[in-house]
Amino acid sequence: MIEYIDVLDEDMKPIAVATREEVHQKGFWHQTFHCAVMLQEAGKNYIVFQRRHPLKKTFPYKLDISAAGHLLHGESVEDGVRELEEELGISVDYKELVYLGMHKGVYLTEEYWDREFHHIHLLQTDWKLSDFTIQRSELIGLYQMEWQSFQAFLKGERSTVEAFGYEYNANGMMEERRIKAHQADFAAQGACWDGYFTYTFEQIEKALSRSD
Repeated sequence: MIEYIDVLDEDMKPIAVATREEVHQKGFWHQTFHCAVMLQEAGKNYIVFQRRHPLKKTFPYKLDISAAGHLLHGESVEDGVRELEEELGISVDYKELVYLGMHKGVYLTEEYWDREFHHIHLLQTDWKLSDFTIQRSELIGLYQMEWQSFQAFLKGERSTVEAFGYEYNANGMMEERRIKAHQADFAAQGACWDGYFTYTFEQIEKALSRSD
């Protein structure tokens, strides 16, 4: 199935429509929906990361934000909430999300030119990791990381961060896993780490402070 995406200029104004393949071949600006899910357990906050499928063209088998995807032709930012149901199996009303802001992201390789307006959100919930049903064509597992520990890791105060979760193995069986993740294990690298990740989690910290 061919997906069509709205092409934007650098001021985020629609100027054309192109296929998803064309958007990434030619480096057209386009919009994406991102949502960080935060679990609340026993007085602590845990941030959820997905494990990308090892056959993904970009960042295979890397840890990434809880749910994300492209906004298709004609879709609004609010329509992007469908990504939570598609990737995590949860039905959420857009009003339940906290809008954290928009971040301009650029990721360029010889074969893949990606220029995105990331619309970033936060969902706080008391659900458990086991309540999610993942889209196994896109990801193979979920992990949760204690928020304060991840913050220390993001700031460079520690070289690894502990994560607990599960992955589906080659036989399709779910296995519980406990890992120590390094920066190289995440989809965001280099400028993406310093830009997108830093921006996203600074905005989460601000949102948590406002809700206290």
